[in-house]
Amino acid sequence: MQLLSKLVIKIKNGFLPHLINEIFKKKCGIRNITLLRNEPGFDLFNIDVIYSDYEKYNSLIDKLGKFEDNFQIVSSDNVLEKAIIGGMLNVSGKLPFDNLIDYEMNVLGAAELAINIARDSENIFKYSGISKNIGILCGISSINISNKKHFLQQLYALSERDSIIVNKFTGLNCYPVLIRINQLDDFLKILQGIEPTFSALRIFSLDDGDDIQIYERINNDLSLPVISYFYDEVPLYLLVAISHLLAKNNLNIKECNVGLIGLNVTSLRMVRLLIKLGFPRVLGCDNNIKLMHGFEREGGLATIFDNIVNNCDLIIIIKDQFNMDDLHKFGSGQIVISCLSKELDVGIFRERGVLEFLQSGWMDLSAFFPGILKGFIDSNIKSLDDDKLLKLKNKIISIKSEDEILPDVFSEVHQRLPQLISEL
Repeated sequence: MQLLSKLVIKIKNGFLPHLINEIFKKKCGIRNITLLRNEPGFDLFNIDVIYSDYEKYNSLIDKLGKFEDNFQIVSSDNVLEKAIIGGMLNVSGKLPFDNLIDYEMNVLGAAELAINIARDSENIFKYSGISKNIGILCGISSINISNKKHFLQQLYALSERDSIIVNKFTGLNCYPVLIRINQLDDFLKILQGIEPTFSALRIFSLDDGDDIQIYERINNDLSLPVISYFYDEVPLYLLVAISHLLAKNNLNIKECNVGLIGLNVTSLRMVRLLIKLGFPRVLGCDNNIKLMHGFEREGGLATIFDNIVNNCDLIIIIKDQFNMDDLHKFGSGQIVISCLSKELDVGIFRERGVLEFLQSGWMDLSAFFPGILKGFIDSNIKSLDDDKLLKLKNKIISIKSEDEILPDVFSEVHQRLPQLISEL
Protein backbone atom coordinates (compact mmCIF):
# COMPACT_ATOMS: atom_id res chain seq x y z
CA MET A 1 0.00 0.00 0.00
CA GLN A 2 1.21 3.49 -0.85
CA LEU A 3 -0.30 6.90 -0.02
CA LEU A 4 0.80 10.33 -1.20
CA SER A 5 0.29 13.69 0.53
CA LYS A 6 1.27 17.12 -0.73
CA LEU A 7 2.84 19.03 2.14
CA VAL A 8 3.22 22.79 1.67
CA ILE A 9 5.45 24.04 4.47
CA LYS A 10 7.59 27.04 5.44
CA ILE A 11 11.02 25.91 6.61
CA LYS A 12 13.45 28.08 8.52
CA ASN A 13 16.63 28.71 6.53
CA GLY A 14 19.03 25.80 7.02
CA PHE A 15 16.44 23.45 8.54
CA LEU A 16 15.51 21.48 5.40
CA PRO A 17 17.91 18.61 6.33
CA HIS A 18 16.22 18.41 9.76
CA LEU A 19 12.80 18.08 8.12
CA ILE A 20 14.04 15.35 5.76
CA ASN A 21 15.44 13.48 8.75
CA GLU A 22 12.09 13.68 10.58
CA ILE A 23 10.24 12.39 7.51
CA PHE A 24 12.45 9.33 7.26
CA LYS A 25 12.39 8.72 11.02
CA LYS A 26 8.61 8.32 10.71
CA LYS A 27 9.17 5.69 7.98
CA CYS A 28 7.83 8.01 5.30
CA GLY A 29 9.54 8.82 2.02
CA ILE A 30 9.91 11.75 -0.36
CA ARG A 31 8.95 11.61 -4.01
CA ASN A 32 9.59 15.23 -4.88
CA ILE A 33 10.68 18.52 -3.28
CA THR A 34 9.94 21.84 -5.00
CA LEU A 35 11.06 25.27 -3.77
CA LEU A 36 8.07 27.57 -4.29
CA ARG A 37 9.60 30.86 -3.10
CA ASN A 38 12.06 32.45 -0.72
CA GLU A 39 10.86 34.58 2.18
CA PRO A 40 12.84 36.46 4.83
CA GLY A 41 14.19 33.78 7.15
CA PHE A 42 12.08 31.02 5.57
CA ASP A 43 11.76 29.01 2.37
CA LEU A 44 8.37 27.80 1.15
CA PHE A 45 8.44 24.20 -0.15
CA ASN A 46 6.00 21.77 -1.69
CA ILE A 47 6.97 18.23 -0.62
CA ASP A 48 5.35 15.06 -1.96
CA VAL A 49 5.46 12.65 0.98
CA ILE A 50 4.83 8.94 0.36
CA TYR A 51 3.92 6.54 3.15
CA SER A 52 2.20 3.25 3.89
CA ASP A 53 1.06 3.99 7.45
CA TYR A 54 -1.56 6.73 7.79
CA GLU A 55 -0.99 7.07 11.54
CA LYS A 56 2.76 7.61 11.16
CA TYR A 57 2.19 10.41 8.67
CA ASN A 58 -0.25 12.06 11.09
CA SER A 59 2.35 11.66 13.83
CA LEU A 60 4.87 13.44 11.59
CA ILE A 61 2.47 16.35 11.06
CA ASP A 62 1.76 16.57 14.80
CA LYS A 63 5.47 16.65 15.61
CA LEU A 64 6.23 19.36 13.04
CA GLY A 65 3.42 21.45 14.50
CA LYS A 66 5.24 21.52 17.84
CA PHE A 67 8.25 23.33 16.33
CA GLU A 68 6.60 26.43 14.90
CA ASP A 69 9.84 28.42 15.10
CA ASN A 70 11.39 26.12 12.50
CA PHE A 71 8.42 24.66 10.56
CA GLN A 72 5.09 26.25 9.63
CA ILE A 73 2.64 23.94 7.87
CA VAL A 74 0.57 25.80 5.26
CA SER A 75 -1.39 22.77 4.05
CA SER A 76 -1.31 18.98 4.03
CA ASP A 77 -3.56 17.25 1.50
CA ASN A 78 -3.79 13.58 0.58
CA VAL A 79 -4.09 13.44 -3.20
CA LEU A 80 -6.73 10.67 -2.99
CA GLU A 81 -9.04 12.27 -0.44
CA LYS A 82 -11.27 14.16 -2.87
CA ALA A 83 -11.43 11.16 -5.20
CA ILE A 84 -12.82 8.82 -2.53
CA ILE A 85 -15.52 11.15 -1.20
CA GLY A 86 -18.69 9.13 -1.72
CA GLY A 87 -16.75 5.87 -1.96
CA MET A 88 -14.60 4.12 -4.55
CA LEU A 89 -17.40 2.59 -6.63
CA ASN A 90 -19.69 4.05 -9.28
CA VAL A 91 -22.69 2.37 -10.89
CA SER A 92 -23.04 3.22 -14.57
CA GLY A 93 -25.03 1.98 -17.52
CA LYS A 94 -23.55 0.28 -20.59
CA LEU A 95 -25.72 2.19 -23.07
CA PRO A 96 -25.28 5.99 -23.29
CA PHE A 97 -28.23 8.38 -23.34
CA ASP A 98 -27.89 12.14 -23.70
CA ASN A 99 -31.26 13.10 -25.14
CA LEU A 100 -34.89 11.98 -25.26
CA ILE A 101 -34.40 9.71 -28.29
CA ASP A 102 -31.50 7.90 -26.62
CA TYR A 103 -33.50 7.62 -23.40
CA GLU A 104 -36.47 6.00 -25.16
CA MET A 105 -34.26 3.55 -27.08
CA ASN A 106 -31.20 2.84 -24.91
CA VAL A 107 -33.04 2.80 -21.57
CA LEU A 108 -36.75 2.13 -21.96
CA GLY A 109 -36.38 0.17 -25.19
CA ALA A 110 -33.40 -1.87 -24.01
CA ALA A 111 -35.22 -2.95 -20.84
CA GLU A 112 -38.32 -3.97 -22.81
CA LEU A 113 -36.19 -5.87 -25.33
CA ALA A 114 -34.40 -7.76 -22.52
CA ILE A 115 -37.76 -8.78 -21.03
CA ASN A 116 -39.19 -10.01 -24.34
CA ILE A 117 -36.09 -11.85 -25.57
CA ALA A 118 -35.77 -13.65 -22.24
CA ARG A 119 -39.21 -15.22 -22.75
CA ASP A 120 -37.89 -17.23 -25.70
CA SER A 121 -34.37 -17.87 -24.36
CA GLU A 122 -33.18 -21.05 -22.65
CA ASN A 123 -30.90 -18.92 -20.48
CA ILE A 124 -33.43 -16.41 -19.18
CA PHE A 125 -30.79 -14.45 -17.24
CA LYS A 126 -28.53 -13.99 -20.27
CA TYR A 127 -29.94 -10.50 -20.75
CA SER A 128 -29.60 -9.45 -17.11
CA GLY A 129 -26.63 -8.52 -14.97
CA ILE A 130 -27.24 -11.38 -12.53
CA SER A 131 -24.76 -13.65 -14.36
CA LYS A 132 -22.00 -11.14 -13.49
CA ASN A 133 -23.18 -10.09 -10.03
CA ILE A 134 -21.05 -10.96 -7.00
CA GLY A 135 -22.10 -10.19 -3.43
CA ILE A 136 -19.27 -9.15 -1.07
CA LEU A 137 -20.88 -9.87 2.29
CA CYS A 138 -20.13 -8.83 5.86
CA GLY A 139 -22.22 -10.09 8.78
CA ILE A 140 -22.22 -7.67 11.72
CA SER A 141 -23.60 -8.46 15.16
CA SER A 142 -26.47 -6.11 16.07
CA ILE A 143 -25.20 -5.91 19.66
CA ASN A 144 -24.05 -2.32 20.34
CA ILE A 145 -24.19 -1.64 16.60
CA SER A 146 -24.60 2.11 17.22
CA ASN A 147 -21.04 2.10 18.60
CA LYS A 148 -19.62 0.34 15.52
CA LYS A 149 -19.91 3.13 12.92
CA HIS A 150 -16.17 3.31 12.32
CA PHE A 151 -15.97 -0.48 12.07
CA LEU A 152 -18.84 -0.54 9.55
CA GLN A 153 -17.13 2.12 7.44
CA GLN A 154 -13.91 0.12 7.56
CA LEU A 155 -15.64 -3.06 6.38
CA TYR A 156 -17.42 -1.24 3.58
CA ALA A 157 -14.25 0.49 2.37
CA LEU A 158 -12.40 -2.84 2.28
CA SER A 159 -15.32 -4.45 0.45
CA GLU A 160 -15.29 -1.62 -2.10
CA ARG A 161 -11.55 -2.16 -2.53
CA ASP A 162 -12.04 -5.85 -3.28
CA SER A 163 -14.96 -5.08 -5.61
CA ILE A 164 -12.67 -2.89 -7.71
CA ILE A 165 -10.02 -5.62 -7.81
CA VAL A 166 -12.52 -8.28 -8.94
CA ASN A 167 -13.89 -6.06 -11.70
CA LYS A 168 -10.41 -5.18 -12.92
CA PHE A 169 -9.27 -8.79 -13.35
CA THR A 170 -12.51 -10.59 -14.21
CA GLY A 171 -15.06 -8.04 -15.43
CA LEU A 172 -17.52 -9.22 -12.76
CA ASN A 173 -19.64 -6.66 -10.88
CA CYS A 174 -19.37 -6.76 -7.10
CA TYR A 175 -21.78 -5.26 -4.61
CA PRO A 176 -20.72 -4.74 -0.97
CA VAL A 177 -23.51 -5.77 1.43
CA LEU A 178 -23.43 -5.21 5.19
CA ILE A 179 -25.87 -7.51 7.00
CA ARG A 180 -26.97 -6.93 10.58
CA ILE A 181 -27.54 -10.20 12.47
CA ASN A 182 -28.69 -11.19 15.94
CA GLN A 183 -27.33 -14.73 15.66
CA LEU A 184 -25.41 -16.75 13.08
CA ASP A 185 -28.54 -18.54 11.83
CA ASP A 186 -29.86 -15.14 10.76
CA PHE A 187 -26.94 -14.77 8.38
CA LEU A 188 -27.68 -18.05 6.61
CA LYS A 189 -31.38 -17.18 6.23
CA ILE A 190 -30.56 -13.77 4.78
CA LEU A 191 -28.12 -15.30 2.29
CA GLN A 192 -30.84 -17.69 1.16
CA GLY A 193 -33.14 -14.69 0.71
CA ILE A 194 -30.78 -12.62 -1.45
CA GLU A 195 -29.11 -15.34 -3.53
CA PRO A 196 -31.42 -14.87 -6.57
CA THR A 197 -29.70 -11.50 -7.14
CA PHE A 198 -26.21 -12.95 -7.52
CA SER A 199 -24.23 -15.57 -9.41
CA ALA A 200 -21.73 -16.07 -6.56
CA LEU A 201 -21.08 -14.85 -3.03
CA ARG A 202 -17.93 -13.96 -1.13
CA ILE A 203 -18.11 -13.81 2.67
CA PHE A 204 -15.53 -11.24 3.70
CA SER A 205 -16.31 -10.90 7.40
CA LEU A 206 -18.65 -12.53 9.91
CA ASP A 207 -18.95 -11.43 13.55
CA ASP A 208 -18.68 -14.34 15.98
CA GLY A 209 -17.96 -16.53 12.97
CA ASP A 210 -15.39 -18.79 14.62
CA ASP A 211 -17.76 -21.75 14.49
CA ILE A 212 -16.54 -23.73 11.50
CA GLN A 213 -19.94 -25.38 11.14
CA ILE A 214 -21.67 -22.17 10.01
CA TYR A 215 -19.41 -22.01 6.95
CA GLU A 216 -20.03 -25.65 6.15
CA ARG A 217 -23.79 -25.13 6.49
CA ILE A 218 -23.62 -22.13 4.16
CA ASN A 219 -21.73 -24.17 1.56
CA ASN A 220 -24.25 -27.03 1.83
CA ASP A 221 -27.49 -25.04 2.02
CA LEU A 222 -26.95 -22.38 -0.66
CA SER A 223 -27.36 -23.11 -4.35
CA LEU A 224 -24.78 -20.47 -5.34
CA PRO A 225 -20.97 -20.74 -5.37
CA VAL A 226 -19.53 -19.34 -2.14
CA ILE A 227 -15.98 -18.44 -1.16
CA SER A 228 -15.12 -17.20 2.35
CA TYR A 229 -12.14 -15.09 3.32
CA PHE A 230 -11.29 -16.79 6.62
CA TYR A 231 -12.54 -20.28 5.74
CA ASP A 232 -11.14 -20.61 2.19
CA GLU A 233 -8.83 -17.80 1.15
CA VAL A 234 -6.50 -17.39 4.12
CA PRO A 235 -5.94 -21.17 4.43
CA LEU A 236 -5.14 -21.30 0.70
CA TYR A 237 -2.65 -18.44 0.99
CA LEU A 238 -1.03 -20.08 4.01
CA LEU A 239 -0.71 -23.49 2.34
CA VAL A 240 0.94 -21.99 -0.75
CA ALA A 241 3.35 -20.02 1.46
CA ILE A 242 4.15 -23.06 3.63
CA SER A 243 4.92 -25.18 0.57
CA HIS A 244 7.19 -22.46 -0.77
CA LEU A 245 9.13 -22.10 2.50
CA LEU A 246 9.53 -25.83 3.06
CA ALA A 247 10.82 -26.34 -0.48
CA LYS A 248 13.14 -23.33 -0.18
CA ASN A 249 14.72 -24.72 3.00
CA ASN A 250 14.63 -28.43 2.00
CA LEU A 251 12.39 -29.39 4.92
CA ASN A 252 10.29 -32.54 5.06
CA ILE A 253 6.61 -32.25 6.01
CA LYS A 254 6.74 -35.50 7.99
CA GLU A 255 9.47 -34.07 10.22
CA CYS A 256 7.81 -30.71 10.97
CA ASN A 257 5.46 -29.97 13.83
CA VAL A 258 3.15 -26.99 13.30
CA GLY A 259 1.92 -24.51 15.90
CA LEU A 260 -0.97 -22.06 15.56
CA ILE A 261 -0.95 -19.09 17.95
CA GLY A 262 -4.51 -17.81 18.29
CA LEU A 263 -7.49 -19.77 17.03
CA ASN A 264 -10.33 -18.80 14.69
CA VAL A 265 -12.12 -20.48 11.79
CA THR A 266 -8.89 -20.29 9.74
CA SER A 267 -7.05 -22.23 12.45
CA LEU A 268 -9.80 -24.83 12.74
CA ARG A 269 -9.73 -25.54 9.02
CA MET A 270 -5.93 -25.44 8.83
CA VAL A 271 -5.75 -28.33 11.33
CA ARG A 272 -7.60 -30.66 8.97
CA LEU A 273 -5.64 -29.49 5.93
CA LEU A 274 -2.24 -29.78 7.60
CA ILE A 275 -3.03 -33.29 8.88
CA LYS A 276 -4.14 -34.31 5.38
CA LEU A 277 -0.80 -33.05 4.05
CA GLY A 278 1.08 -35.30 6.48
CA PHE A 279 2.34 -32.99 9.23
CA PRO A 280 2.80 -35.21 12.30
CA ARG A 281 1.42 -32.84 14.93
CA VAL A 282 -0.55 -29.58 14.85
CA LEU A 283 -0.58 -27.65 18.12
CA GLY A 284 -2.73 -24.61 18.95
CA CYS A 285 -3.31 -22.17 21.77
CA ASP A 286 -5.92 -19.53 22.52
CA ASN A 287 -7.46 -17.73 25.47
CA ASN A 288 -10.90 -19.03 24.46
CA ILE A 289 -11.60 -22.48 25.90
CA LYS A 290 -14.45 -23.11 23.46
CA LEU A 291 -12.09 -22.57 20.51
CA MET A 292 -9.53 -24.90 22.12
CA HIS A 293 -12.18 -27.66 22.30
CA GLY A 294 -13.14 -27.00 18.68
CA PHE A 295 -9.47 -27.20 17.70
CA GLU A 296 -9.17 -30.64 19.28
CA ARG A 297 -12.36 -31.84 17.58
CA GLU A 298 -10.72 -31.06 14.23
CA GLY A 299 -7.67 -33.15 15.19
CA GLY A 300 -5.34 -30.57 16.75
CA LEU A 301 -3.55 -30.63 20.11
CA ALA A 302 -4.66 -27.78 22.39
CA THR A 303 -1.78 -26.47 24.50
CA ILE A 304 -0.09 -23.28 25.73
CA PHE A 305 2.12 -20.71 24.01
CA ASP A 306 5.37 -21.97 25.54
CA ASN A 307 4.80 -25.52 24.31
CA ILE A 308 4.32 -24.25 20.78
CA VAL A 309 7.52 -22.18 20.64
CA ASN A 310 9.48 -25.00 22.31
CA ASN A 311 8.23 -27.89 20.15
CA CYS A 312 7.19 -26.59 16.72
CA ASP A 313 9.27 -26.13 13.57
CA LEU A 314 6.63 -24.06 11.74
CA ILE A 315 4.62 -21.46 13.68
CA ILE A 316 1.70 -19.44 12.31
CA ILE A 317 0.60 -16.38 14.28
CA ILE A 318 -3.13 -15.97 13.71
CA LYS A 319 -4.08 -13.66 16.60
CA ASP A 320 -2.22 -11.27 18.89
CA GLN A 321 -2.28 -13.21 22.16
CA PHE A 322 1.24 -12.62 23.47
CA ASN A 323 3.45 -9.84 24.82
CA MET A 324 6.76 -8.53 23.51
CA ASP A 325 8.73 -10.72 25.91
CA ASP A 326 7.12 -13.79 24.36
CA LEU A 327 8.75 -12.98 21.01
CA HIS A 328 12.14 -13.73 22.60
CA LYS A 329 11.00 -17.33 23.17
CA PHE A 330 11.10 -18.25 19.47
CA GLY A 331 14.02 -20.46 18.58
CA SER A 332 16.74 -21.10 16.04
CA GLY A 333 15.72 -22.80 12.80
CA GLN A 334 11.99 -22.10 13.11
CA ILE A 335 9.79 -20.79 10.31
CA VAL A 336 7.36 -18.12 11.52
CA ILE A 337 4.46 -16.72 9.51
CA SER A 338 2.49 -13.76 10.87
CA CYS A 339 -1.08 -13.05 9.76
CA LEU A 340 -1.35 -10.00 12.01
CA SER A 341 -2.10 -6.62 10.49
CA LYS A 342 0.48 -4.97 12.73
CA GLU A 343 4.19 -5.38 12.07
CA LEU A 344 6.33 -7.33 14.52
CA ASP A 345 9.96 -6.49 15.25
CA VAL A 346 11.98 -8.37 12.64
CA GLY A 347 15.16 -7.75 14.62
CA ILE A 348 13.97 -9.94 17.50
CA PHE A 349 13.40 -12.91 15.21
CA ARG A 350 16.81 -12.42 13.61
CA GLU A 351 18.48 -12.33 17.01
CA ARG A 352 16.72 -15.56 17.95
CA GLY A 353 18.02 -17.27 14.80
CA VAL A 354 14.60 -17.80 13.21
CA LEU A 355 15.12 -19.40 9.80
CA GLU A 356 12.31 -17.58 7.97
CA PHE A 357 9.94 -14.84 9.13
CA LEU A 358 7.04 -13.54 7.03
CA GLN A 359 5.12 -10.40 8.00
CA SER A 360 1.47 -10.05 7.00
CA GLY A 361 2.41 -7.97 3.95
CA TRP A 362 3.25 -11.15 2.01
CA MET A 363 -0.45 -12.07 1.85
CA ASP A 364 -1.80 -10.08 -1.10
CA LEU A 365 -5.53 -10.78 -1.03
CA SER A 366 -5.94 -9.92 -4.70
CA ALA A 367 -3.69 -12.80 -5.77
CA PHE A 368 -6.38 -15.50 -5.84
CA PHE A 369 -9.99 -14.71 -5.08
CA PRO A 370 -11.00 -12.82 -8.28
CA GLY A 371 -9.89 -15.73 -10.47
CA ILE A 372 -11.45 -18.26 -8.11
CA LEU A 373 -14.82 -16.50 -8.28
CA LYS A 374 -14.66 -16.46 -12.08
CA GLY A 375 -13.72 -20.14 -12.08
CA PHE A 376 -16.63 -21.01 -9.78
CA ILE A 377 -19.11 -19.33 -12.10
CA ASP A 378 -17.63 -20.74 -15.31
CA SER A 379 -17.35 -24.31 -13.96
CA ASN A 380 -20.49 -24.33 -11.81
CA ILE A 381 -18.45 -25.32 -8.74
CA LYS A 382 -20.15 -24.36 -5.47
CA SER A 383 -17.32 -24.44 -2.96
CA LEU A 384 -13.84 -25.68 -2.11
CA ASP A 385 -13.96 -28.76 0.10
CA ASP A 386 -10.68 -29.87 1.70
CA ASP A 387 -9.62 -32.10 -1.19
CA LYS A 388 -10.38 -29.44 -3.81
CA LEU A 389 -8.55 -26.77 -1.82
CA LEU A 390 -5.43 -28.94 -1.55
CA LYS A 391 -5.56 -29.75 -5.27
CA LEU A 392 -5.93 -26.05 -6.07
CA LYS A 393 -2.92 -25.30 -3.85
CA ASN A 394 -0.81 -27.70 -5.92
CA LYS A 395 -2.04 -26.21 -9.19
CA ILE A 396 -1.22 -22.67 -8.05
CA ILE A 397 2.27 -23.75 -7.03
CA SER A 398 2.76 -25.22 -10.51
CA ILE A 399 2.07 -21.87 -12.25
CA LYS A 400 4.11 -19.54 -10.03
CA SER A 401 7.82 -18.97 -10.21
CA GLU A 402 10.03 -20.68 -7.61
CA ASP A 403 11.30 -17.41 -6.12
CA GLU A 404 7.89 -15.89 -5.30
CA ILE A 405 5.60 -16.82 -2.43
CA LEU A 406 2.42 -15.94 -4.32
CA PRO A 407 1.88 -15.20 -8.00
CA ASP A 408 2.07 -11.51 -8.85
CA VAL A 409 -1.36 -9.92 -9.07
CA PHE A 410 -0.54 -8.57 -12.56
CA SER A 411 0.67 -11.93 -13.81
CA GLU A 412 -1.66 -14.25 -15.72
CA VAL A 413 -2.91 -15.85 -12.51
CA HIS A 414 -6.49 -14.56 -12.85
CA GLN A 415 -6.68 -15.72 -16.46
CA ARG A 416 -5.36 -19.16 -15.54
CA LEU A 417 -7.27 -19.78 -12.29
CA PRO A 418 -10.67 -20.42 -13.99
CA GLN A 419 -9.04 -23.22 -16.00
CA LEU A 420 -7.38 -24.61 -12.88
CA ILE A 421 -10.73 -24.53 -11.07
CA SER A 422 -12.39 -26.46 -13.91
CA GLU A 423 -9.82 -29.26 -13.48
CA LEU A 424 -10.60 -29.88 -9.79
